[in-house]
Amino acid sequence: MLKSICYKGPLATDLSIHGERKSDGVIPAHGTGALRVSRNRWLLFFSTLDPNGWDAVRSIVYQLREESPDGPVLKEGMVAQYLSRWDPLDLGFSLRKAHGMPMAFGVPKGATRNGKPMPNQNVFAVKWYRRALLEQDGRLLQSNTHQDLWPEGPEINRLLLRVEWMQFRLNDAEDDIEVLLPPQQLRQKGYKSGEAFCSLDEAQFMNHAMTPPVPTNDTCTAWVACETFGSLPGQKRTQGRVAPVAYTWNAQTRLFEWTRTGPLILIPGRVVGETSISRFNSYWVIAARSFNIEAGTVWYRTDDPFSGLGEPVVRTGSVCPRHSFRCADGVLRLFINDRKRSPYNDKRNPLYVFEVDPETFAYSEPRVVVDLRAEGIPFPNPFADMAKLCPHQGDRQLLIFRTIDRQMTADPQPGEAPLTEAAMAAGGIHYAELRYSEAMPETWTFET
Repeated sequence: MLKSICYKGPLATDLSIHGERKSDGVIPAHGTGALRVSRNRWLLFFSTLDPNGWDAVRSIVYQLREESPDGPVLKEGMVAQYLSRWDPLDLGFSLRKAHGMPMAFGVPKGATRNGKPMPNQNVFAVKWYRRALLEQDGRLLQSNTHQDLWPEGPEINRLLLRVEWMQFRLNDAEDDIEVLLPPQQLRQKGYKSGEAFCSLDEAQFMNHAMTPPVPTNDTCTAWVACETFGSLPGQKRTQGRVAPVAYTWNAQTRLFEWTRTGPLILIPGRVVGETSISRFNSYWVIAARSFNIEAGTVWYRTDDPFSGLGEPVVRTGSVCPRHSFRCADGVLRLFINDRKRSPYNDKRNPLYVFEVDPETFAYSEPRVVVDLRAEGIPFPNPFADMAKLCPHQGDRQLLIFRTIDRQMTADPQPGEAPLTEAAMAAGGIHYAELRYSEAMPETWTFET
């Protein structure tokens, strides 16, 4: 049972990396739930945000922290830096190679199960989506929001929207990471090069899930996520598709591989994507965002994602991003905004949490994770969204979320005043603490 939710405030609102600081006009934004990399080391990944464009993500950076996800920062570093004047298709456009929404997985250094060291400990992967933004007169134009200014954008996006990844380990001194596989495009095994990057004939672009992969076996050598794939060339954006993807640890190379892709799942006439996946004892629950006008969340329940997801259950609701997790007490919860419930008619504030029945997908009455206006955060148009749940520590579990004003991620509106220094200072990653009356055992034990 969830005893309490306590908003704790800022976690990372500025960085020390040259070019990625507030003084450079850049904000740490999308974060992954912290990755435990040893008994007392945690790793957080962020994508930075450039306010000169709509959803203009930028670079992938990391923080190594001591003792807990909100512990002291030991090291900051760069994973994938944005690239200006990028033109891989030789089309004569000045593009920005942008990186967003990092997701990480792996088994901590020193982890044991049943008293035995886990075979793939201290091997981790972090993945992110890469996309193209058009650089034009100091602005960054996105393909699906600026088609009037960039009519070629959707086709360029189809050709360049992909997922990249890097693999790494925690070094012996536990004060930084060591790269095992440099950043590169994520490709299914057997599709090392060429236009086809996986076994799906209809995969014309790829975006990844909104939550990290989940292990499918006790040894954590196999993981699964439901990734988003595009439609065929020439089709209108009416058939968003998702498919399960398996990531398997190879004992010979001591690296993870994309080894299997399941069937494409679609709902005719509805665009779906941005999935979350949760494992229960004998089945899986997948949630997807519906991008249609009536919005909502599409839920699936299946015994085996690679045999199909089953019949969809659609719950109407918010147009905003949503993230579902099986929390530390075993309860399925959905973290989402809901403008209809907001006392201010805010699109993305407060951030709510619903308990969800994993069989009927009925929702409980929500609880507030954070209300930025009530907390006095000086944003004219507050966003508290993109929530990521960290692995729990006993009865304590942290939730990390983006905390920004709309101006930090969208084109300014006519007559909109610039943000104050106080508002700029507050923007970044904030977090809340969830406390439970009883929690499940932690996934791993550690060598003494």
